[in-house]
Parts: sequence; structure tokens; C-alpha cells
Amino acid sequence: MSAKTPSGGQQPPDQEMQDLLARVQVAERRRQERLRLSTTFLPDTLSLGERLLPYLFAGMEACFINALLVAVAGFNIFGPNIPVLPLWAPFVLMVGSVWGARYLERRDARSTPPLDEFDRVGTSMPGTTLLMILLGVGALFLIWTSMYAQSIALYNPTWLLTLVNDILLLNLRFGQVLLILVLCVFLAWRGVGISRRVFEPGHVFNLLRVGVGVMIGIIILRGAQQSSGVTVRNETALFLLVPLFLCLSLVAHALAQATFVRHSHPTGLEGSVMAQERSIFSIMGIICVALLIVVLTVGSVASPAFLGDIQRALAPLGALYDLLVSIFARIITLLVTPIINVLQSLHFTTAPVKVPLTPRPPVGGHHGPK
Repeated sequence: MSAKTPSGGQQPPDQEMQDLLARVQVAERRRQERLRLSTTFLPDTLSLGERLLPYLFAGMEACFINALLVAVAGFNIFGPNIPVLPLWAPFVLMVGSVWGARYLERRDARSTPPLDEFDRVGTSMPGTTLLMILLGVGALFLIWTSMYAQSIALYNPTWLLTLVNDILLLNLRFGQVLLILVLCVFLAWRGVGISRRVFEPGHVFNLLRVGVGVMIGIIILRGAQQSSGVTVRNETALFLLVPLFLCLSLVAHALAQATFVRHSHPTGLEGSVMAQERSIFSIMGIICVALLIVVLTVGSVASPAFLGDIQRALAPLGALYDLLVSIFARIITLLVTPIINVLQSLHFTTAPVKVPLTPRPPVGGHHGPK
């Protein structure tokens, strides 16, 4: 398609060729930027810290979203101090959405020709259908976990019929189902948005301020509820969310600061990027472990039931560990038993013992010599 000049004529062929080459260069530059997320094609790839930043940011948001879920559960809307979602669900949905969006964009960038950037203007994110299917399956699983897991097994299709019945009745359970679906869509949308952001120290610090403000407000609210005689639970979960949020914030801010200085400063940071990030991980790891030890010590001293709550919270992991150990033991038994039988048949069999036969006397009796 040729464009007209201000005088009413058409651009010369050389100008059209230059415009086309410029468009191709812009498209290829976009494709190369998307390929920077991969370690296969380009040497100037993202470092480990730059790859981890979106996941750390998603974990920070999931922490104070969980704190909000705990606060809403204190009003006993859907049950006595029961969060509308399991507290592990925001982490799985947001981190999974970040990983899925980045993976699908990398795969699309490898297979997309440069000119497709202009031929497919306005198309949706690659793999949207797959993400929606996974989100729907995950939402159904969360609905079963939150509402029907106590009475109906997952493999029993009766809970699906019960779900349809609750939706048709438009009762309180329908409101809970609708809220779970809205939260799942929101968390997945936030994860996809985080996967496309470039993080700077200011972004992490702003989220840190918001999260600390939210958690302080929730702690004050729950204190007011306790003083008014309302029974509140999930103190252990809220108590553990605070150090987890702080640890993720410290690591994310340190990595974002190092990345920002390395990319924006004229001289950058001297030395190896891997060595710098290794030192950041080491220092932040020591600080986080010390903070966790302090939290466990204070919690166990302040509340005797603190360690019991942690044990009950980790009970599913213990059950999963027992299941894996039993499966591993059965596999080892099945593999080793034939070998032991073969070795026993070859080396540990004893020769049959020969019993001496005593001579029998003659039938007619013993006759001595005459």
C-alpha cells in the first residue's frame, strides 16, 4: 500500500522500501526482546535474579491478599472463620499465571516470523485458550476444596450435581461460588500482568508499603474484634504471613536494585552477575532464616498452641511425605525381592544331609556261627 505525500503524489519506491525495512527492524527488535526471556537463543539473556523478580513480586501480592482473606473470614460470612479460598491458592494461581504467560510468550516468539508483528495487530496473548481451560479446571478444584471436600470425594461426581443445584437455588453457596470464580480470574489476571512488567526498586518499595499498611490494619481490626468478644482464628497463618512477606520483599528489593544499577548506570556493577546475585541470595537467606527463627520463638512463647497450629497446617505435607515414602518402599521391595531370591537360590542353599542307613536284621532272625 502506497502513501501519499503532502503535495498529493505518491512516495517513491525507495521511500516505500525504507519504510518496509524500518517496520521489519522494529518487528525483529520486538521479537528479540521477547526472546531475551529464553536462555537458548541469545547470549545476553536475563540473569537468575531478573527471572525470579516476577515470581517474588507475585508472592508479595499473594501474601497480603491472603491477609485480606483471613480478615474477611473473621466476619463469618461463609462459615466460622473459614477463608473463601485456601491460603495456598493465591500463591499457586499467581505464580502459575506468571510462569504460564512467560512460557507461552517465549514459545510464540520462537515460532513467529518478524512480519507477523504487523500482520496480526491486536491479537490476544498466545495460549489464551489453554490458560482459560487451566483456570477453569483450577477454579472447579478450588470450589470442591472450599465447599465440598469435607463430605464428598473429588472422584465422586455427586459434588458437581450439588454445585449445579446450589447455583440454581441462588443461595449463600452460590455467592461463595461466584466469589471464588471472581477471585480466580482476578489472581490469574494479576499474574499475567506481573509477567509483562519491568520491575524497578520503586515498584517493590511501593508494594511493600501497601502490604505493610494492609497487614497492620488487619492486625488492628482483629484486635478490636477480640476485645469485643468475637472469637477469631487463623492467628498462626496471619502471624506467618508477615515474615514471609518481609522476606520476599527484602529479596525482591535487593535484586531489583542490583538490576536497576546494572542496566541504568553508565558503568554498571563491576564483577560477575552470578557472583553478585549469589552474594545477595546468601545474605538475604541468612536474614530470612534469622527472622523465621525469631518468629517461631516469639510465637511459641506467646501462645502454647502456636506450634500445634503449625503442625496441623503441615499435616497435609506430612501425609504426602508418608505416601511418597510408602510408594518408594513398595517399589524398592518389588525390585529387590527377585534379586534376593536369585541370590538365595545360588549361594545360600545348603546341601542335603545324608542320613546313614542302619542295616536291617534278616527276616528269620539272627543266627550266630555254629
